[in-house]
Amino acid sequence: MKRIQQINSIVILFSVMFLTFFLLGTTVNAETIPPRYDLRNINGSSFVTPVKNQTDYGDCWAFSAAAAMESNLLKQGYGVQDLSEFELAYYASHTATPARPGLEKDKTVLVDYYNGTYLDAGGLSHYVTQLMANGYGVTTEDILPHPVSGKPPRSIDNLITYHDNKYTISNIDWVSMKNRAAVKSHIMKYGAADAGFEIYLDSQDNPDFYWNKETNSYYLSNTGYNIAERLGNVGGHAIAIVGWDDNYSRNLFGGKRNAKPSEDGAWLCKNSWGTGSEYCEDGYFWISYEDASLSTSSVAFYEMAPVRNQNNNIYQYDGSLSATSLKARHRKVSTANIFTCKKAELLNSVGFLQRSSNLSYTIQIYIHPKNNNPTSGKKMLVKALSGSSMYEGYHIIPLPKSISMKKGDRFAVVITFRTKTKNKIKIPTDDNMSLPYDESRDDTKYISYSKKGQSYLKDGKKWKDLSKSGHTNLRIKAYAN
Repeated sequence: MKRIQQINSIVILFSVMFLTFFLLGTTVNAETIPPRYDLRNINGSSFVTPVKNQTDYGDCWAFSAAAAMESNLLKQGYGVQDLSEFELAYYASHTATPARPGLEKDKTVLVDYYNGTYLDAGGLSHYVTQLMANGYGVTTEDILPHPVSGKPPRSIDNLITYHDNKYTISNIDWVSMKNRAAVKSHIMKYGAADAGFEIYLDSQDNPDFYWNKETNSYYLSNTGYNIAERLGNVGGHAIAIVGWDDNYSRNLFGGKRNAKPSEDGAWLCKNSWGTGSEYCEDGYFWISYEDASLSTSSVAFYEMAPVRNQNNNIYQYDGSLSATSLKARHRKVSTANIFTCKKAELLNSVGFLQRSSNLSYTIQIYIHPKNNNPTSGKKMLVKALSGSSMYEGYHIIPLPKSISMKKGDRFAVVITFRTKTKNKIKIPTDDNMSLPYDESRDDTKYISYSKKGQSYLKDGKKWKDLSKSGHTNLRIKAYAN
């Protein structure tokens, strides 16, 4: 089965990264969550788009992300949208030319394997988060359609991502599947979840051991998962979760191994194998709450917004898709990026990636800071913007009032994080990184370029110039128009 073979090609990517997603949630009142929920029919309205077919390519992760984005747009009243999975998958393996300002020398280098079919290189929602945050996406299927067979195009018109993007993100939340109530609450509020799990494959690359084709359900036990990992008979796959049923009988699971979870309950999943797959009913299937890989992973929710002005400036330095970070020594740590204004414009919001839970933060903007001291300039906010986030994710925070900037003005975006937990704060960075495909070579290399005076960290009494190394930047952005 070709679709399962392509899943197997990305097992290392998913096992290394997909199952370590992070989380942004909201306060959940478990009493308001129904025992059964299906986005396909909420009081007569559907909040899912038609099932698609990734054919023989291995970019299921782009299809699951697009499905979640399309669901969110429906939730917000933008109607049925058909987003371009190909744009997301292409830029996960290629660097835009020309790159967006600030990202000119950051690169993604993919080793040429699978006869150059980069759509089989695999991926995950971390890629989608960074691509969307960097301004590379997303357009619609009619503008950039997905290939249906053979080798995909070696290049696309990079101007598409500058002039034809239709939607962007206003927030991305990463939610732990261990917090089942938070996942359900997010589905009800934001739409479908972008999720990943691992499939036990037999010697013919079929999932029949744990997939019940009669009931279109899947459950991989912990024992089965451990055996699959040891034998290498496991493949990562991405789907969109569109609902749940707390009373879905445990006896409906099985497959050839007849594995049964200990309790009832399952997630309703939208697949990307078309509507005729023998493993799904009209493109949908159920996966147990107790599935060994899904239950310990995290899922992504995308809050979308129309692109109203393609010329909006994003001040940024973090152009690669690396997943690197630093661990702070203190419970209070300050981070800063210093930018130079390219023209007279209004600074209106700040974006940052957060990879630690239970943080509070303050944001201040300083104009004309001195070298090696981001807070030495004049404060531009009368009162520092403060907030808190229970969970992790990428946040875009609007400023209470736009700040007028002149061409050539240097300004520092300073974000101070605090934690009350004993866990060390993770500071997301853009750094050089190689992602292994197998033991003999590297599959993907992320190249990060930095210049002295761009990114600073204060983990104690003094500011440290992280960018002085030549390859490290913080994932802090400023938005202006």
